[in-house]
Amino acid sequence: MNPVLTFRDLDLITTLTGRVRILTASQIATLWALSQPNGRVVRRRMNRLAETGLLELHTINAHVLSPTRPLFAWRLGAPEPNAQLVSRSAYARWSFAAIPTLVCVATPLAANLH
Repeated sequence: MNPVLTFRDLDLITTLTGRVRILTASQIATLWALSQPNGRVVRRRMNRLAETGLLELHTINAHVLSPTRPLFAWRLGAPEPNAQLVSRSAYARWSFAAIPTLVCVATPLAANLH
C-alpha cells in the first residue's frame, strides 16, 4: 500500500525517528494541533499509519506527568540545589497510579524514509 503522507505525518515520522522514540496520542494531538484533542482523529490517523507499517501502536501503563514548573533552577556560580528537596519534589510528581496509555513508535520502515 502506498500511503499519501501529509506534512503532519512526515513531521511525526521525522520526530519519532530522529528526536524522540515514543509519543502518546495526547502528545501528538497537542503538538500537531489537531482539531479534536479528545483523540478520535489522532487514533484514526495513527491507525492508518500503523496499517502502512510506518508506526507501531501499543497500550502501556504509564504515569501521567504534567509538570507545571521545573523541579529546580540553577545558574553557574549559584549555590548547589538542595538535593533532598529536589528528590522529594520529583517523588511527589509520581504519586498517581499508572494508567493505560496509547503510544506510538516508528518502525524500521519509517526510519528508512529518510
